[in-house]
Amino acid sequence: MKPPKPPAFTEADRQQPFANSAEQLETADNLQELWEGLLPGFPVPLRSQFLRWTEICSDRIVTYAINRGARKALRQQETDPMTADQLGRYITGIIVNEREGNHRFTPAPTKEKTA
Repeated sequence: MKPPKPPAFTEADRQQPFANSAEQLETADNLQELWEGLLPGFPVPLRSQFLRWTEICSDRIVTYAINRGARKALRQQETDPMTADQLGRYITGIIVNEREGNHRFTPAPTKEKTA
């Protein structure tokens, strides 16, 4: 006897499993612009990659990781250029280390505005 066929996917199944807020989408767009400015020689990851990174940790840490990745890519440009895949993995590694508490990044304390 043949196993039953799985149901066909509907359009709703193909959509993202969670709804992103307008703020999350704006943050992802801002991070994409940062990437374009710092890393013009590398393809810009999809918005979903930036959303994933900001789910793991704050956008401040993602910004820090992109900046560190850009510095490393520029340092290695002449001797051993990074590929887009290597750069993405390097940035993801920084983000994961921050999430797990293996920090190098210590965010500056935020100052409260007094009226």
